[in-house]
Amino acid sequence: MHSQVSLSITMACLALGVAACSSPPGSTGGFTGSGSGTGTSGASTGSKSGSSGTTGTSGTQTGTSGSHTGSTGSTGSTGASTGTSGASGTTTGTSGTASGTSTTTSLAGPPDAPYTVNGAKIVGKSGQPHLFRGLDRPSLEFSCTGDIKSDEYEIMQEEWNANVVRLALNQDCWLDDPSNPTYSPNYAAIVDTQVQGAIAAGLDIILDLHWSDQGSYATGATCFASTAGCQQDMADEHSLTFWQQVAAKYGSNPNVLFELYNEPHVGGYMPQSADWTTWLSGGTSSGFTVVGMQQLYTAVRTAGATNLIVIGGLAWAYDLSGVPSHMVNGTNILYATHPYDTSTNPNPSGWTQYFGSLSATVPVIATEFGARAAGQPTSCSAGFDTSFIQYANGKASGSNPSNELSWTAWAFYFASSCTFPPLLADSQFTPNAPGMVVQSALMAGP
Repeated sequence: MHSQVSLSITMACLALGVAACSSPPGSTGGFTGSGSGTGTSGASTGSKSGSSGTTGTSGTQTGTSGSHTGSTGSTGSTGASTGTSGASGTTTGTSGTASGTSTTTSLAGPPDAPYTVNGAKIVGKSGQPHLFRGLDRPSLEFSCTGDIKSDEYEIMQEEWNANVVRLALNQDCWLDDPSNPTYSPNYAAIVDTQVQGAIAAGLDIILDLHWSDQGSYATGATCFASTAGCQQDMADEHSLTFWQQVAAKYGSNPNVLFELYNEPHVGGYMPQSADWTTWLSGGTSSGFTVVGMQQLYTAVRTAGATNLIVIGGLAWAYDLSGVPSHMVNGTNILYATHPYDTSTNPNPSGWTQYFGSLSATVPVIATEFGARAAGQPTSCSAGFDTSFIQYANGKASGSNPSNELSWTAWAFYFASSCTFPPLLADSQFTPNAPGMVVQSALMAGP
């Protein structure tokens, strides 16, 4: 578990054991010299030259804002940095930039970011289509400390070949309000450690608002303490505050995606037109005031964030059939579906009708899928995962979506029952049968 987490990049790298953190793009560049210097303005342009330089002990320079640009210099005996004490040595100039005032450190992440939506495709900075394929990691929705181990993101990337992880969150653990008993002062730092750890491991990360409170902190505290959980019909006014704050914090990081609300279910499993209107524009459901997807989207964009936004449909996000007539007005939007092997979802006969056909006009991502059946995690059935991945990848023997779907599989987690459903057979990250199917599909590449 995580507690009292430092936001220092040095400590984060030590804790995560990420080799790439030793010299990430966007760092201040390295100086070998005696002592260390700290720039006060965060903006300096220096080159060092000379001869017969004296030895040093690896000083560093950190700017508080702005950028530091160093050119590769030769060894010199008198080269001095703009810091207060970093003395002689050599400069390894890497044209790095550092933002010392930001609470979020820029690390080496997946190279395709930033992403944009172009019609039905997600496009990376190279202009080539991009598919997100990865894993879901729960625990920070039902625990304000979570139980994520420091090496998990490396395992996801190196042993499973995932390119994205989806992190489930709880707005009440995040929101600092005197009337909110669930608030945890360490939660934002813990979330930031996950963001930085995932990106350093080479993963994009989806921040998913998983649990909420119907606009009542008392309701949130009650459901948080119960086994029923806090998965409400839809977002509320506190969700707006959550996204304003999260978007302000991560809006400059293109490796972070925002999933506005997990599994909306206004209208239950059979949403009608009025339910789709509430989903889009807000209204009332289960006796509380619902905030619509358009309002949540606007809150993120008003904070200045241009990140990709993920929006789940109705019927616990399975159903996207109402989206064409209730499209969120905006840009860089992906729509999410959650196919599960349950009696309430027509599988696989309804896949094209309920979400596959939408992929002809907008990007669709399945941010959860799996088979919920009784049994121990070592004996979970893999048939549903096999069928869905074949469909999402456009390789089903019958009907296929108009375009391939991005997906993240639920869940990179060890649970006691297949009803969860887990992809792991134990706490040592051994995949069970569904996990082996997902791992094999990820290793094959998008």
